[in-house]
Amino acid sequence: MNSPIYIFNNILPQVLIDKIQGYIPVDIVIKTAIKKYYNKLYQEKLLNEEKIFNDNVYPKCVCPNCPDNGKQKLFRRRECHYCLEYEFYTQTNEYTSDKYRIVILDNPQYNYIEYDYIEDDYDSIDEFVYDDNKIWLE
Repeated sequence: MNSPIYIFNNILPQVLIDKIQGYIPVDIVIKTAIKKYYNKLYQEKLLNEEKIFNDNVYPKCVCPNCPDNGKQKLFRRRECHYCLEYEFYTQTNEYTSDKYRIVILDNPQYNYIEYDYIEDDYDSIDEFVYDDNKIWLE
């Protein structure tokens, strides 16, 4: 552990040390570096989704009221099967990379670091157990 709490390692139980560690503010330099990394991952996600749309969905599009079977769309409406399927997969984060999924979507500390938001029900974290496979279980 790399914090000022390490002096209590042999005195306090690990559960209590983890609780205290949750209230210690993150260093500003580290926090800005993590936020930049979050932004980089989000931009990669957007570029990846746009590339998938332009390469796979856009040529197959058959939305009505679009010239040339939707290949030269005037409006980016999603009315055909391909466009609706793409929209569904973007909403369910199927096109995201594993890095984005691990670092942002599955990270319980993401809201705290990115938005300085602490959940009101902080004691509900006690219900979670961290196993050896790095999976959060209830």
